[in-house]
Amino acid sequence: MPKESKPKVSYPEPYWKQRYKIKLGAAHSEQEKKQEKSKKKDELKVYYADQALTAPSKCENCRKGLQATINFHPRAHICHVIAKTKEGGCPSVSTHPKNKWYGCLDCHTLYDDSIMKGDFYIVIQMPVFPTLLERFNSFKDEIKISERKNIPLIFQKTELEVKNDGPAKGKGRKGKN
Repeated sequence: MPKESKPKVSYPEPYWKQRYKIKLGAAHSEQEKKQEKSKKKDELKVYYADQALTAPSKCENCRKGLQATINFHPRAHICHVIAKTKEGGCPSVSTHPKNKWYGCLDCHTLYDDSIMKGDFYIVIQMPVFPTLLERFNSFKDEIKISERKNIPLIFQKTELEVKNDGPAKGKGRKGKN
């Protein structure tokens, strides 16, 4: 009679093996780290060049003309909905086609400063905000989980307010309508 074989149980790899595999995939030398950083910069250059070609003639917020300056300084007019920086931003979506809007220098500066300072009331008042919220919702699932803590509260809170307040309007409220 043949022996009954026990089912094989697979255990997760030990922690040290997991860390070793991560280290193998990471850049080891300073030269490799520089090459990786240079590659990311090149990706951003290509991104900005492509976006400058499709830039509208007017600011999406205030409708002021962009063509006078976009030819010699296109990066200043291509604004990120979610910051691309490693500290406080989401680099995983820095070159996402929806993570952008076109703004004049004044609107771009106002938006970035307001987001950085947490003056969300100013951002909500900007005419372009509904468009920014729509674009954010189209790529938010592509943001790395480790970077989601860097999403400005205005996008997290606004999304929750829309979910909570949307269906409740009109029906089912207590008191006067």
